[in-house]
Amino acid sequence: MSSNTRLPARTELVFAVPDLSCSRCVARIESALNACPEVRAVDVDLSARRVRVQVSATADHAPQTLLAVLAEAGYPAQRLDADAA
Repeated sequence: MSSNTRLPARTELVFAVPDLSCSRCVARIESALNACPEVRAVDVDLSARRVRVQVSATADHAPQTLLAVLAEAGYPAQRLDADAA
């Protein structure tokens, strides 16, 4: 990669997922979120029951979309402020 190549800007979203309880849950959440085109990275913290998602900065509807994806996968979530998580 040349030094002039710019990576796309990203935004971090954090979600509380109360029903997150096992490694299988982690795998399902990662799979569901990684299928979304706006998602760049997913970090699931099982012990904290939190999910951090990096999305492209241009993904205007990402929070609502990702909440719907999590609910459809069986994990209703609540968006948290990234600073509070």
